Amino acid sequence: MPKYLIGIDAGTTAFKGAIYDEQGNCVMLHTVPCPLLYPGENMVECAPDTYESVLSELISGLFEKTGIDPASVLALSIDSQGETLICVDDRGETLRNAIVWLDNRAGIQADQTRECFGIKTIYETTGQPDVSAGWPACKIKWLEQNEPFVYKHTYKYLLLEDYLIFKLTGKFVTERSLVSSSIYYDINTGNWWDDMLKYTGIDSSQLPDIKDSGCYVANVSATGAKRYGLSLNTAIVTGALDQLAGMIGAGVFEEGMACETTGTCLSMCLPASSIPSYDPALNIPCHAGTDSNSYYQIYWSQTAGAVLEWFKNSFFPDLSASDNALYEMDKQAEKIPAGSSGLVILPHLSGTAFPEFNAYAKGVFFGIGFEHTRAHFIRAIMESTAYMLNEFLEFASKKGFLPKEIRSLGGGSKSSLWSHIKADVTGKRIVTLKNTEAACLGSAILAGKGIGLYDSIKTAALRFVKTNETFEPDTSNVLYKDGYETYKQLYNSLKNVYRRDHD
Repeated sequence: MPKYLIGIDAGTTAFKGAIYDEQGNCVMLHTVPCPLLYPGENMVECAPDTYESVLSELISGLFEKTGIDPASVLALSIDSQGETLICVDDRGETLRNAIVWLDNRAGIQADQTRECFGIKTIYETTGQPDVSAGWPACKIKWLEQNEPFVYKHTYKYLLLEDYLIFKLTGKFVTERSLVSSSIYYDINTGNWWDDMLKYTGIDSSQLPDIKDSGCYVANVSATGAKRYGLSLNTAIVTGALDQLAGMIGAGVFEEGMACETTGTCLSMCLPASSIPSYDPALNIPCHAGTDSNSYYQIYWSQTAGAVLEWFKNSFFPDLSASDNALYEMDKQAEKIPAGSSGLVILPHLSGTAFPEFNAYAKGVFFGIGFEHTRAHFIRAIMESTAYMLNEFLEFASKKGFLPKEIRSLGGGSKSSLWSHIKADVTGKRIVTLKNTEAACLGSAILAGKGIGLYDSIKTAALRFVKTNETFEPDTSNVLYKDGYETYKQLYNSLKNVYRRDHD
């Protein structure tokens, strides 16, 4: 009987899952939306029951669509979004909704944490260059100050991957790449940062056990098998932060290569041989890799593809329910000249991250004239993502990282127009992959590594990853250069306005 692996990418607005055979061939890909809640200003939550039902629907959908016997699945691994905090009591029951990584309610607590420790200490200990309202440590401080009942009764503070592993196995386990941006993980020692735990008022017993990515946790429990339709013989293996899983699934292991993901947010990841030194003028987020001796740099925004999704739902009611919405929007945007006739967008609908953490930043549409149509706005949103990517590359080059090729992942990679824009704006070769869901493949590879099916993560990835299209840059278009300069000047001119409105 053929044997299979399952890789699951637990994203922000949707879970994606795929079944692969032992040779890394995708048998079936399935997606289930994951609705979020917006209970107040700067607040983004998700009901834990939603995560459970989405996972159940995803796994059952994979089996129903393929007819594969659950007993033939050797192992399953999950990668997930980072920083989404879930509080459970001593029975493993959730005490409140998950506080999603996009949530910016803990802005005051972030400022307090920054003032208490100082940026230098935080960067040298955690690899994170500033304190964001999204970091779990800040969220825990917010709970202490605003929801004392939840704070007092929380037995374990979990991130999303941890929570799903617990539901599948009954074990409280996490892995290094996921907790790197908690700011209570010490990237140097590979363990919890005691000083930050004391500051938040918790101890290590309230956190899960730390493992490397691709480590066997346990077989599916009887409860997990019944709830999710899996076999008791299926091994559950630690996954990775979604960005790292994407790097694995894209075959990006060497310096000189990078990958970018345009999904809900924009991220760019580059392999790194060590933790970068502190530089007050130039600090780049560094995360733990698959083990305590590997690292990667991650540059990320709060919103990217989410802006296009918001625009579609708000202003394209005729397309919002269509499976071909992105294709139709592409066709309209293709008719608009580069530079969107002077329309420039700051896509910061939920604050900013790199190169500046600013929970107060908002979206801006600048340069609107009577000549602009909704097609101009579509293209301008796409161009704004390329401008963010170019800004990431500028900072990387200052640290000596000069990728020649960028592998493009996520929903944005399905748009040829978007890939062309990114290539032209950045001056870099953009390469898409035949397996468009690289994170799912990366998680499946981790699942196979965890049960000894593959000797190494890298060997398996390089064997299975296949490229698709290549977009060579045309840097002669001065309109993009003008648009990029306007983009940067616009943000810099508004920084004080954003913060003044909240002082």
